[in-house]
Amino acid sequence: GKSLQLEDIAFNTNSSELLESAEPVLIRLREFLTLNADINVEIQGHVFKQGKTTADGMAVSEARAKRVMNYLISYGIDRKRLTAVGYGGIKPVFKNPTRAEEERANRRVEILIL
Repeated sequence: GKSLQLEDIAFNTNSSELLESAEPVLIRLREFLTLNADINVEIQGHVFKQGKTTADGMAVSEARAKRVMNYLISYGIDRKRLTAVGYGGIKPVFKNPTRAEEERANRRVEILIL
């Protein structure tokens, strides 16, 4: 039931295309799941669309979660252990962000251990 925010998993703006800087974090996640074969996870995508459930925000957040899931599958993690869900902007870390860092924190990928 623990949720882990994966810092440094970054995407191009309004896209599910991973930035190269995300690779080290994805490798650590992949290694963790390989070593803990009994753990199932929900990959949660979030975007900075404060308090909104816009169709675009929901679609981008889901596409980002699926991109991370597909990355893991491509390295041999069993698809049955993974779920990808997009939450758009409905679960912000900062409800009223005033700084760029707070907006970045709202744009994130989290892993929920099931």
